[in-house]
Amino acid sequence: MSDNNINQRKSLRRKLTNQYLGIFTIVYFILLVGIMLTIITAEYINIENHTINIVSSKLQEEETIINKSLDSTGYEKHIISYAVYDKLLNPVDRISGEGGMPEYAFLHNINVFYKLQYFTRTGDTIYSFTSAQQSEHVVYIKFDLFNYSKDNVFLLEIVVLIIIFGIGYLLGVLLFAAIGNAKTKKALKPIHDLTVLASSINENNMNLRIDVESARYELKELCITINSMLQRIETVYKKQKTFVSDVSHELRTPISIIDGYMNMLKRWGSTDEIILNESIEAILSETKSMKELVEALLFLARYDHQSIVYEKEGVDLSGLLEDVYRETTLLDKEKHKLSCTIGEGLTCIGDYRKLKECIRIFMDNSLKYTEKGRDIHLSGQGVGANIMLSIKDKGIGISKEHLGNIFNRFYRAEESRDKKTGGSGLGLAIARAIILAHNGKIKIFSKEDSGTTVEIYLPKAKLPHS
Repeated sequence: MSDNNINQRKSLRRKLTNQYLGIFTIVYFILLVGIMLTIITAEYINIENHTINIVSSKLQEEETIINKSLDSTGYEKHIISYAVYDKLLNPVDRISGEGGMPEYAFLHNINVFYKLQYFTRTGDTIYSFTSAQQSEHVVYIKFDLFNYSKDNVFLLEIVVLIIIFGIGYLLGVLLFAAIGNAKTKKALKPIHDLTVLASSINENNMNLRIDVESARYELKELCITINSMLQRIETVYKKQKTFVSDVSHELRTPISIIDGYMNMLKRWGSTDEIILNESIEAILSETKSMKELVEALLFLARYDHQSIVYEKEGVDLSGLLEDVYRETTLLDKEKHKLSCTIGEGLTCIGDYRKLKECIRIFMDNSLKYTEKGRDIHLSGQGVGANIMLSIKDKGIGISKEHLGNIFNRFYRAEESRDKKTGGSGLGLAIARAIILAHNGKIKIFSKEDSGTTVEIYLPKAKLPHS
């Protein structure tokens, strides 16, 4: 694996770890602020309640409310002044203490229900409550909240809390960095495995796959998808390798035969007429076989690249089947029992030459693999929206083991039979390509030693309404 890939993976892991730390930091400081606000709010409520209780009791007992002596409570020391008003908002008791009370315009806006009010204009903190001894009187207290907060212990508590939280944050960062790094390393392991796998795959170990069990969520789906892709690539590669091997094998034999006869011609051809004729016949025969093989390969290559041009038009399948039957009868040297049942008016849209070539491929196979004197039946009929062409023989049949592979290129059910009957193993692949190009389908039913039935379905031609 290259240094660049390692650096990219570390960078991604670092980013994911930083995201963990970012989330932890946000949650941690929200918690810190929440605790601090809770402490401050609780302390201010406590100040408010004690201050109101002190003033209320001293008013009731007619004691001095404002006391700046050192032995006074912390709450009393920070009461600056107060005022008492009746229900008509007339002052009952004079303003006392240092600094005076705010103007009446400020006080009349204070709702007694909300005990604490802060006036931004003057910076005053004022408590209000209804007098206990005279419920119609309202008392307003001006309190030095700033100096009380500065002088009292709860500020120190907040400082200590901040220090404790700071130490906790540093420990949390280290913990989350370790956990985040471990988590992201585990989460990114499939990507690391994929990188290692991709760099190590070659033609000798294409069976390697990613460990799906270690992946989770979307990465698991990604690993399954990539494994599936690798499986398809391996399958195609094996087919390609087999294809090249089969082509080489098919060409090696005729080339070797031609080479052998050419050497014979070189040595004795000019003086031995028998060797001359035999060599010429053999060379022509092998050249013809090679030409047919090359043409078949070119057809399949064009089919793979979808570059075959079909000259499609209305095709009289009834006439096509009759032509194939007549030609087969003339060419049948083994004298099989040939028969046909062909319906009239069977018409489809297609390429006449290609469709005829397809039917002849199946007929040739029936002739090759059916013993002399046994039945071969050709038929054609309409079946719903399709036309069914059928070739049925009483030949050697195909086993279940091989039936699913007969359309594979160069596939041979039994090598011995192909040596005897000839052929390259490309005929059925070509026939299948032609039928698929005509939007048709092929069904094959076969049983060993009982025969084979081929059914070809082609869409009927849509004739114009009269």
